[in-house]
Amino acid sequence: MTSTTATYIALERAAPFACPQQLASLAATCKTMRSATMSTLVWTPFFRRRFPCLATLENYASPSDARALVKALLTAAPVPRIPPDSLPACSRDGEGRATPRRGDVILAAQMSVRADATLHAAYNFSTISTEWYEPFAHGAVRLAEHDLKEGIRERNWEGDGVSGYMFDVPLELAGDALFRELRHVLALPAYFELHPEQQAVVADGRIEGGGDPAEFIPRVLGTFLRESRRFVRQDMYIVAGDQIWLLNTQGLAPTAGPLDDEIHMTMTCFEQFFEEPFRRLCDGHQPGGDDEAPWFPVAREIETNFGMVSEWRLGLYDHRTRWEDVPAGARQRIPFRFGLELEVKALWSDDDLFVEVFEAALADPTPDSEHECLCQLLATTRPVRFPRRQQAA
Repeated sequence: MTSTTATYIALERAAPFACPQQLASLAATCKTMRSATMSTLVWTPFFRRRFPCLATLENYASPSDARALVKALLTAAPVPRIPPDSLPACSRDGEGRATPRRGDVILAAQMSVRADATLHAAYNFSTISTEWYEPFAHGAVRLAEHDLKEGIRERNWEGDGVSGYMFDVPLELAGDALFRELRHVLALPAYFELHPEQQAVVADGRIEGGGDPAEFIPRVLGTFLRESRRFVRQDMYIVAGDQIWLLNTQGLAPTAGPLDDEIHMTMTCFEQFFEEPFRRLCDGHQPGGDDEAPWFPVAREIETNFGMVSEWRLGLYDHRTRWEDVPAGARQRIPFRFGLELEVKALWSDDDLFVEVFEAALADPTPDSEHECLCQLLATTRPVRFPRRQQAA
């Protein structure tokens, strides 16, 4: 057992995340390592740790060839970010329905942090030698069984002609220890508080700036977004039967686009729900209830292929209990608490490219016509096949 565990750790430390075709030099070190690079007994737990959003799906925990599956997943070609001018026809079943069938389609997603991110953040390394990622959240939904328009209805957008999807993905989260490390990696203060008499903002016991939170908070969010782009990655897949399609470009979450655009989203919530209530609190006005108490989210929007945007809400700066239960002396200290959520948005009616490419389907959208749009996009790339053991005759 000790030998197997040691070998497994060496495989996990290999770069990029022990990609099979790059293990030749590692495998040459000893006979045990050569055997491990080919063994399903090593690669199966490896697959489960590296791709929990897939491995936790029904009948997906034990591939017949885990090594080949990991290689295929790490080298898969994603669905194009921008739909091509001419889309291939999607495959159809014997009854003429687009495949994969709508009832079979699952969206799976996960978010991972570099396991060596703490060292790089502490010593400000300019280069990164490994790509060992540790997932801290994963989830999946079967689209036909989920309310894909819940977010649109909650915002009362249906009457405005908005078409597409907007829904939450339930997540399974890692333990508290990993989240504490993640907060340090992303440079999020455990708390901050305003001292009006000193015209200072204090975060984690250190004076960080002037007394105006509107000057301090953008710096916190800007650092969070930069470190998130360095050390955090998203993986998102469409799964149907034994087929797996990658929805986002591999590697770190996309870095294209100015930080100001992402900061604007969170700052809008900050200005609406935090800044004014907090100023009133500092002037001695006590909120009448939880809806008037200051709070704001820490979130990241990542553009995903297939015209989607995934919004990862990492947590909140707010009090952990009802306002009336917060001790008077602690009300100006706002702690951070993790409350990870994922909302997936695909608002095709707001995307000129999608309106142009899928004009006929989106003119009078139905679940079937929207699903056919998805099938056409999936047809632009080859899926990864999940290897299964052959059943005995």
